[in-house]
Amino acid sequence: MSKARIYARNLAANWLGQAAGLVVLFFLSPFVVHTVGKAEYGILATPLNPTARLAFTRRRMAQRLASLLEEAMNGPRGSVAGRAGRWAR
Repeated sequence: MSKARIYARNLAANWLGQAAGLVVLFFLSPFVVHTVGKAEYGILATPLNPTARLAFTRRRMAQRLASLLEEAMNGPRGSVAGRAGRWAR
């Protein structure tokens, strides 16, 4: 299996995992608010919000790292060296 195919599979699995987490959170939030109470849910949600932002940042950093690795392997997009490097393989 090629590296590009492995990267695509891993990226799709990561996105599906993120989407599943959002769907579960969306449907369970009313249950949690009703069970815990509004004030307590606010206290619970406070530490979870920075965690969600860090997860989003981590995903963006992973995407940027993937594009940097691609440029390192194939050269910059649109450059003659990058195209020649891909054709030579």
